[in-house]
Amino acid sequence: MPFILKELVRAGAYIFLLTLTLYYFVDNTLSTALTIAIISQVILFIFNFKKIINGYKASKKQRIY
Repeated sequence: MPFILKELVRAGAYIFLLTLTLYYFVDNTLSTALTIAIISQVILFIFNFKKIINGYKASKKQRIY
């Protein structure tokens, strides 16, 4: 569970930083910046899906009691 939480926090941080960057430097509308940030995060998630699944399985194997 901590692995998934870490990935969700990382995704949230990326969306937040990208939204702020797009809002201040590219466009002054927050909805456009947030939409672009969420779309780019979904694309990154699709490309990193196998890495995320393998990391989750590895973290699950380490917690065997």
